Amino acid sequence: MSSQLEQRLNRLEILQARDAEKLRRLQEAVDRLAQQNRALAAGSGSGGSGGSVRVGYASSTITARSILALGVGTVAVYSPASGTLTDTGVVLDVYSVDDKDIAAGTLCVVETIDGVDVASPLECSS
Repeated sequence: MSSQLEQRLNRLEILQARDAEKLRRLQEAVDRLAQQNRALAAGSGSGGSGGSVRVGYASSTITARSILALGVGTVAVYSPASGTLTDTGVVLDVYSVDDKDIAAGTLCVVETIDGVDVASPLECSS
């Protein structure tokens, strides 16, 4: 009988260690999200208005809009706070109202309009 108790105790210790590891990973994820949130607020580019305007580089091609459908893509957010653009590690899913594709690597401004992130290129294509 004590052998069964020892086995159960060992099993409980293993489960506790797994739960502790899961909790540690969850806390790391929460910490990363908090850091990204602070980076978005700090890199707003509009006097700290809560991240409604941001700057970044298209991390994928942002497709052109059609007549009524917006284009889609992603933008890696950069902070201009130090006078140089610094990667925040945040990538946003964005829409575009531009009638041409925005190439990956193009510097963009991302504005939040009615809760939707809309990217516009800051660089002119030649």
